[in-house]
Amino acid sequence: MRGHGTAHRRRRVIGGLAVVAAIALLGYFWIWLPTRPADTSHLRVTVSDSDRFTRRQLDDAVAMLLDGKRDYRGCSIDAIVYDEAWSDRLLALEKETIESTPGSDSTVYSRGIARYGVEGMAVFSTDFTCGENAPSMGFSPGTTSGWYDFLAYDPDSPDADRGWVRIDSGW
Repeated sequence: MRGHGTAHRRRRVIGGLAVVAAIALLGYFWIWLPTRPADTSHLRVTVSDSDRFTRRQLDDAVAMLLDGKRDYRGCSIDAIVYDEAWSDRLLALEKETIESTPGSDSTVYSRGIARYGVEGMAVFSTDFTCGENAPSMGFSPGTTSGWYDFLAYDPDSPDADRGWVRIDSGW
């Protein structure tokens, strides 16, 4: 009789452990994975030389961007790129487009270029990959390339984070 009770208790313990393991597994896949902070373990950062910003200033911009992108829950941040020549071309095109189209406006122009000039701004490009929870953040599941962050360097601004003011972001 004694062996029968021990076997019964052993089955109850094993059954209880199986239930706990199943709950933990479900929690991992349905709660933790979709809501975990952005994964930056495979991040590639590429920053060109600059005629206007020091390496420290540009590194601070990358750090600020990463702080903001940690809220990309369930995503991985794959790359952040700053290429000054490309940034200047994009900002010059934005300026030319707004100035040559009376009545038009953009946040990048009105909050950024008009105040800081092209030379006071920098555009970073970010690539990231998101899982199934991406629509709740306004993204599509999968890889997103070329997310632009328009920043202005103004360390005296009350809105500055590490010396940088976020002007706008998007495609």
